[in-house]
Amino acid sequence: MKGSIGTTTATYGVVLPHLRKLLTIPKLSKIAKHRLKWIDAYLRWRNARKVCRHFGISSRTFYRWYGRWQRLGVRGLEDQSRKPKRVRRSAIPWETIAMVERLRRANPAWSKYKIAAILKRDHDIHLSPSTVNRIFHRRSLFWPSPMTKHRQAMRNWQIKRRRAPYDLKGTAPGSLVEIDVKYLSVFSQTFYQFTAIDTCTRLKFIRIYSGRTATCGQRFIEAMLSFYPFTIKHVQSDNGGEFLAQCHRWLERQGITHYFSQTKQPKQQGHVERTIQSDEYEYWLWGNLTDTVESLNQKADEWLNKWNAYRPHQALQYMTPMAYYQLNFAPV
Repeated sequence: MKGSIGTTTATYGVVLPHLRKLLTIPKLSKIAKHRLKWIDAYLRWRNARKVCRHFGISSRTFYRWYGRWQRLGVRGLEDQSRKPKRVRRSAIPWETIAMVERLRRANPAWSKYKIAAILKRDHDIHLSPSTVNRIFHRRSLFWPSPMTKHRQAMRNWQIKRRRAPYDLKGTAPGSLVEIDVKYLSVFSQTFYQFTAIDTCTRLKFIRIYSGRTATCGQRFIEAMLSFYPFTIKHVQSDNGGEFLAQCHRWLERQGITHYFSQTKQPKQQGHVERTIQSDEYEYWLWGNLTDTVESLNQKADEWLNKWNAYRPHQALQYMTPMAYYQLNFAPV
């Protein structure tokens, strides 16, 4: 069925005239479209200097792309491959290349210098270390070392460290609790004080353990959650192993966000670092250290009662942490 001049009505619509030519119009890249603007401006102004001033290009650059446009059309405005047209071919026999590859695969940790020395000593083949290295690259004879694979596996296992937003500190009870571990040396024995402090109320919790494993970290956090009279929403620790692995996974299962401070940045753990110093100077150094975990925890409980319910805190306007919490946040 014939339609109007230049169009043909088909079963599925109208076929445009010269459709075959329209389909061959090239799609230009962004940089080629920009160069096409130079040509358009030159065809309108017929002044190459004005075009160069307007677009901020040199006359040499303009005439190079204008010449390509005249020879190749708009496709000539695209970037072309810069690969050399004449590439030097290797004059090394393929038997020698195969021998280098065989030696490298048999000894993957040996360098180009060792392989070159073996070729000269055992086979009377004189290749420079640089030539041997080019063969390594051409044949893809590089592999990650076992240590690199181990580090990659460790990196894949590592927990993603999230940083606590600054406005979480001191916002509300349980908004952010900082936790850390301190060494206690008693008569050549080493104990570990796990400490937690709420950044809002300054309520503190302490437990002493004979080790600092992730199991101890989990046990400490379980006891901490039952100690505080409010819900803990976020916890921040340093990058020590006692708060990783199963301890971190347990926190996630409880719906508690675990934040990490940056390495060698103790100021990000300022509350817990300062309170650990207070534990040492105000309590432990005054003859309260003992030689068993049980007796140390009894001493720690005595110190906690004094800290939370008796000792005035300058940051709380000389109120105790418990009195400050009950006055401002405890449910009526």
